[in-house]
Amino acid sequence: MFDDPDHSIVILGIPGAGKTIFVAALEESLKHGLVPGVMLDPQNKATHDYVTRVWSALQRGELPPGTPPGLMVRLSWTLRMPWRPDTTLHVVDSAGQDFKEIFGAGVPTLEEPWIPDGETSPSTPTFQVVLPGLAEHLQGPALVCRSATLAVLLVDLGQFLGDADPGRRNEKELALKFALDYYRREKIDCCLVLTKWDSLQASARGLEPRAFARRQFPLIGPLYLENPQFPVFPVASVNQWRVAIQQEGNQAVLIPAEEFHSEGLKPFVEWMTRRLRIRWWTSLAKSVTARWGWILLTLVLGLFVLSKRFTVPPPPTPPRFEINELTASWSTNFILYPDTLIIEGVVINTGESEGPVSVEAVVSFGSRNWTKVGVSRRVDPHESVPFAIPVKTEMDVRQKGVKYGAYAR
Repeated sequence: MFDDPDHSIVILGIPGAGKTIFVAALEESLKHGLVPGVMLDPQNKATHDYVTRVWSALQRGELPPGTPPGLMVRLSWTLRMPWRPDTTLHVVDSAGQDFKEIFGAGVPTLEEPWIPDGETSPSTPTFQVVLPGLAEHLQGPALVCRSATLAVLLVDLGQFLGDADPGRRNEKELALKFALDYYRREKIDCCLVLTKWDSLQASARGLEPRAFARRQFPLIGPLYLENPQFPVFPVASVNQWRVAIQQEGNQAVLIPAEEFHSEGLKPFVEWMTRRLRIRWWTSLAKSVTARWGWILLTLVLGLFVLSKRFTVPPPPTPPRFEINELTASWSTNFILYPDTLIIEGVVINTGESEGPVSVEAVVSFGSRNWTKVGVSRRVDPHESVPFAIPVKTEMDVRQKGVKYGAYAR
């Protein structure tokens, strides 16, 4: 009845962010039932060979080479989702160095279509749209970045923690900031994926991924990471590593362990499919309007008004949050005098619509109170979100009369 429009996901990141391994882990995880009913079906031999080559190298305990500068690998699948039409999906994996050149100087803008000198009309195929100031080999990746449906920015925070040069750190963060600014301006859905999260948990020291990333990004943090609606996904495409000695140079390197797994991809896939469903319905509405015009729209509105005269369905209930399974235990970091009470439980959205929720844990003794906000995110209808919030006090939390609680707002 209606043609399903193509959707494209562009994967961006500075060199070494882990784009190549992330793409391979994503397809392999969906193939093995990561999200029931959601699959990526390769649509050409190049896509199948690309993922097979990368995944085979990981299973042999080898790291595949990154994407060379100037090379743009375009992979095509049919994304199959329950109760939705199949969608053609392209993933574009471009080199990290190209990403720095495209976004490192600022937010890119397009000029008018360029016509070669000496021609009075655009010719095919030399007629093209160009981005000023970019090398020729970057025009293709830059235009793909502009036309994306979803943008996925990969970041390895270890590259910032281990870089003592403030100028280099600032350059890398500016490229990420300008990319985020561009997609916000163009109203393109965007998310931040924190790669290699397994190796960063010790440095995070219990901080949530969003809070830990906010500490490393003085420019991005106040603009994007303070907003709980901006999606941030911690991912470990390879969660187990081992040390090996290279024959050339006799240097120690980290390579994938034999029994590695991928962690953290499921929340990302659920966000991606949810955003694509919204985009599909929006595109479908535009297609209806374009084909049938105002006559069809007037007919639909008329039928809707008539139906409202006979039946008025109740509106969906707003988000309503409940806290269950509330327990508390004290931290064993200080056995003789534990001053931190860890409050655990589950917050459930019992309403019929999604909404933001913050969970605040409270410890009280007499007239004194200590509080801490631990969970701040959007929750889907009937979704359950577990939490564990450590509340630091100024007393021994084991003594009689200590009370605790948690509140969802």
